Amino acid sequence: MDYVTPLLVLGAALSQAAPTETVWHQNYGDSLKQVREVDKPLFIVFGSASSEFGKMTDNGPFVNTQIEERLSADYVRLYVNPESERGKTLTKLFKVETFPFIAVIDRSGKQQVYRRAGSHTPERIDSLLAQYRTAKSATAPTIEVSVEKKSEPLQKRTVERPITSTYRRQSSWDKYCPS
Repeated sequence: MDYVTPLLVLGAALSQAAPTETVWHQNYGDSLKQVREVDKPLFIVFGSASSEFGKMTDNGPFVNTQIEERLSADYVRLYVNPESERGKTLTKLFKVETFPFIAVIDRSGKQQVYRRAGSHTPERIDSLLAQYRTAKSATAPTIEVSVEKKSEPLQKRTVERPITSTYRRQSSWDKYCPS
């Protein structure tokens, strides 16, 4: 019976020291659903399974432990393998032509706030994670517009305009965004 106690202590120590499981979604719809549920932005990596980013999403940590911790705390993650059927569809949807490619979707799941192809330094990734972790679609600041009617004096009215993204087309995006 004396050997059971050290094994229990060792098991408890190992379970506490074990790193948290890295979760990279493979399904875009499920990822967007989770983005809305947990109110976190979506971090998307496009790259083949044999690429450096592809291997990191499979075996973690992503780039380094600091970036891995920031991703775990602040983002929902999606890995897209452009060689798979589903990946080919998303690659076309996001108009990705060069790999690796990173995109960030805001916490509403409706607007792409970052997209860039090519290599990313750890500093650049850390910077974009800090910048976009609280990103959410918003309306533009309120502006006042003066309107003059023929028979009435000059009137002021307030107009709010939503911020729109130049990165997506409404029609192709909506068929892949679950409601």
